[in-house]
Amino acid sequence: ASGGTEKIQYYVSLGYLGQNGLASSGIQEYQRWNLRSNLQAELLDGLNLNMNIAGMKDYSRGAAGSLGSIYKSMWRQLPMNSPYVDGDPSMPYNGFDSVHPMVETDENLRGYNKTVNGKFNATASLTYDVPFLKGLSVKALYSYEHRFYENRLFDKQFTLYNGDGTTVKSSNPTKLTRTYTPMNNSLGQFSLNYEKAFGNHSVKGLLLYEESKRESDNFWVAREFELDVLDELFAGSSTNITGNSNTGNVYVNVNRGLVGRANYSYMDKYLAEFSFRYDGSSKFMKGHQWGFFPAGSLGWRISEENMFKESSLSNVIDNLKIRASLGKMGDDSSSSYQWLQGYNYPGTTSTVWNRNYVTGSSTIGVANPNITWYTSVILDLGLDVSLWSDKLGISFDWY
Repeated sequence: ASGGTEKIQYYVSLGYLGQNGLASSGIQEYQRWNLRSNLQAELLDGLNLNMNIAGMKDYSRGAAGSLGSIYKSMWRQLPMNSPYVDGDPSMPYNGFDSVHPMVETDENLRGYNKTVNGKFNATASLTYDVPFLKGLSVKALYSYEHRFYENRLFDKQFTLYNGDGTTVKSSNPTKLTRTYTPMNNSLGQFSLNYEKAFGNHSVKGLLLYEESKRESDNFWVAREFELDVLDELFAGSSTNITGNSNTGNVYVNVNRGLVGRANYSYMDKYLAEFSFRYDGSSKFMKGHQWGFFPAGSLGWRISEENMFKESSLSNVIDNLKIRASLGKMGDDSSSSYQWLQGYNYPGTTSTVWNRNYVTGSSTIGVANPNITWYTSVILDLGLDVSLWSDKLGISFDWY
């Protein structure tokens, strides 16, 4: 749905997808819901609001065992074997490898694997055109994203029957495993933009401050069951309870930065740009968190020269441009918190102490308090050509 007035426009879209799998038992299922919305409004003269909202949630359900093991079991069954002993569906036959494809796809006998994924993103911005200085605008933006992953694996112990009526139970007891991973990302920006043309000259400028935060957590817990009538953790056995989290997905990272850019153009023929980033990262020790990364570029549109326009080449070549750029870039993703010193517990080694098994700790390595941004300097020389009314474009870069 979409509509609005001269000052307010909106758009809303909803979507749904549902699909079942190949298993006749109906254990395979997928559903997805989508939402997208946009709102643009002129609140006052020169003051504009823009809002975007997007969301997605999907749900999938399948067998507790792997799909590969189900197909493998079907392929390896002997053709003279009946799926059930004496045709009784309550007595599934113990075939090859003690795996039964019809049991594997029966939720009541074998369990299930359910997964829910979700993502929500919202962005709002305000832009104000300053009336007393033409070409100057102020913009504030905030964006928030939330993601989550949730899984329930109910792996039931099952029973198969031999031809003589004896039974074979699967080796693993019934177990419920739950996994949950939430993630939150936020971004805030405040910027000043200026654009002005006078005669054959035009200039643009940007000054922007931004701050971003990324945080994640996760855990999983598993519990064995003596009775599988209720698939909740509290209904499990008081023994053999396990749980942990993935340390690589537990973090809070914050970045702050100041960004600047200035552009100059003469007759859209001679081009120049200078930009910089002054970035700070929480991954480094105080005193080493900030880095300055400048860059500059020059361009010459040869096709705008009179001598080129008057030549026969202009009938074939629409645009011919050479350019060169030199910049310094920074990276904080490869050295997270290496300035910290300490130990990992539990560690990678253990020992027996006073007749007791003791879990040991291990060092996280030698701390480096001076570590900071990794930097790289990049030189790029390029050529851009468009031919025959932009029907063919060619770009060449050496760096």
